[in-house]
Parts: sequence; structure tokens; C-alpha cells
Amino acid sequence: MPEASSARARVLWLTTSLQPGGAERNIVSVMPHMGADDVSVALCTLMRTTDGPLAEEFASTGLRRFDLGARRLADPPALARLVRLLRRGRIDLIHAHDQYGSLMGGLAGSIARVPVVMSRHVLADDAPHRRGRLRARLAVRALERWAEAVIAVSGSVRGAMVRDGVSEGRIAVVHNGIDRRPFDVGHDRVVLRASLGVAASAPLVVMPAVLRPGKGHEVLVEAAARLAPTFPDLVVALAGEGPLRNDIAAAAAAVPSVRLLGHRSDIPALLAACDLAVLPSFAEGLPTVLIEAAFAGRPVVASDVGGAGEIVDDGRTGLLVPAGDAVALADAIGQVLGDAEAAGRMGSDARALAEERFSLARQAEATRAVYRSVLAP
Repeated sequence: MPEASSARARVLWLTTSLQPGGAERNIVSVMPHMGADDVSVALCTLMRTTDGPLAEEFASTGLRRFDLGARRLADPPALARLVRLLRRGRIDLIHAHDQYGSLMGGLAGSIARVPVVMSRHVLADDAPHRRGRLRARLAVRALERWAEAVIAVSGSVRGAMVRDGVSEGRIAVVHNGIDRRPFDVGHDRVVLRASLGVAASAPLVVMPAVLRPGKGHEVLVEAAARLAPTFPDLVVALAGEGPLRNDIAAAAAAVPSVRLLGHRSDIPALLAACDLAVLPSFAEGLPTVLIEAAFAGRPVVASDVGGAGEIVDDGRTGLLVPAGDAVALADAIGQVLGDAEAAGRMGSDARALAEERFSLARQAEATRAVYRSVLAP
């Protein structure tokens, strides 16, 4: 850990790895904003084996990273290394960010007598498999046993945690922020649309999301089929990769308007080129893509689940629909695409709301306030 004056709290952020994911994306984005006169931060990961491009991006920040070299997610030698790091680095506070980080951090903190703050980025019940739900329950028990404070990324996540038995008085809601700079760049809509084979006048709907269960791609594909008679030149672009690619591709083969773009590293440009962003998920914590669409000045249509309603002002910055309802989704998409003037107002209002609520500076300051509440004498 870098040397710090005695007045600065040494905080160690803990997560499994820097694999592609919303929580990991936020960690890399917000950590450079966390340092202040009273706080210094460093990152610790359980393992590097599942790292993605975010690892290189984090390295460019100049912040310190430690890795425990865990061979598996339950690894006693890695736990011992973490305890030594806490003691030798004179760490004042652990901030754990995912299920395994919370379990490891809670154990190590209890051994080294270091207080723990834990963040919950997702709902406990959104794991698609039984083992995932079991891990979620174990993480909740860790929160109950070890955490001095818990950060929920949305009021919806806080409510779920309270129902799981976590004391409401220990939970603070801190919305994730995103880096707005990529959305301030002038993107050439015509050029990007041409690269996708989309005409300048064609309605373009974009869904940026991992192709995995629970995201609702199949609902959007069905909605696209329903929209075809009204919008014959509609293009629905699915940006992302994942385990359901073959299934989604098979379903989309019967709907000419749907295109799979694969993994894209230019989401801000895609959002700038589109007319509407869509997220028909069945469960969400605080869906980052809706914040990104807002910073891009685009209206959204999204399922009314999790923290979506804390990002989308229904009727003002976008439309919310019931999860799994392809008819309602198609109607909402058609409503937005059918009124360009109203869609423009929605996008402008969405941008203003995002700047007010979802900046990285605001997230960093709110997080430091949680630290101060834990570390205060």
C-alpha cells in the first residue's frame, strides 16, 4: 500500500478479478476519483486468471493493485495472504464489492480486526442457477455478520437486502456513476450507421447487454417481429456476447430486423447513432446501460425492474414496461419511434437527470461519507 499520512485512512478495495462486468467497470472508473485528503485507496483481487481488458485500463490509472493468486474461490492460502496484507499495509478499512470478495474480506477483516464495508451491485435473487442463489445467500450472511456498513447501488437493492435480514440502519444507497467523457465526444451518426449498414433515416434500436439469461433478448426479438408491419425499415441491434448467443441467433434468424453485433467497445458511439436504447431485463440492480443511454441523450424503453425506475423517469426520460411482456415492449418502442419530437425531449431530459444523479464525483463523495461514518471515533 502506498505510504500515507496518519490522517489519511488506508482503504483496500476487494473484488474477485477485473473480468468484464458492470461492477468491475464501475470499480475501474470510480477508483481514480476516490483519493482525497482523508482517504487513500488501492485494489486487491482474488485472482488474475479471469481478467479482461479492464485490467489494462486499471493499470493505466497508476493506482496500486495487489493480487492474492487464489487458485479457486475458496482458498485458505489466499486468505492468509490477505490477512498479512491487511496487517503489513496497516489497512484501516476493507471495501468488498462482490460475493466472493465479501466472503474473503469478511473473514480476513474479522481475523485482522479491520472493519469492512460491502457493496451490493446486484439483486440477491437474480442469479439464474441454484449454486448462484446459494452463493448470494452466503454473501448475505457475511454482510450480516461482518459488515460495519453496506452500500446498495439502488433503493431496490436495499429493499431486497432488508428482506434478507440485513439491518436497514447499516445500509446506505449510493448510486453508481459513470465516466461522462466518452459521451461528450462528437460521434458521426451517419458514418457509424453506414458502417452497420443502416440507412440514415432508418429507425435504429440498440440493446447493449451480455447475451445471458435474464436480460430479455428473446422478449425484444418477439417485439421486433411485432413492429415489422409498422416500421418495415426498423433495425434492432444487439450489442454483446455471451452464453446464449446461439439461442438468440436462432430466434433472430426469423426476424430480419434483428442483428447481432457481437462484443462492441464503442457503446457510446452506438448509443449516439441510435434513436432508442432498450433493456427488457427480468432483474437488475442499477443497470449501467440505462445511465449510459441517458448521458448519450437517448430515450430508453426498459423493464420496470430493480433500480431501472431510479434512472428512468417514466414518461419523461423514457418508458417502463412489465418484464417479459413483448406486446407492451413493442407498443412502447413504437410510441417513442413514432414521435421524434417527444423522443428528442426525452433524450435531453435524460441527459440533464444523469448529470445531476450519476456522476463519478458524486458517487466517490457519497462513498467517502460512508467510510467516515465507519471510521469516526
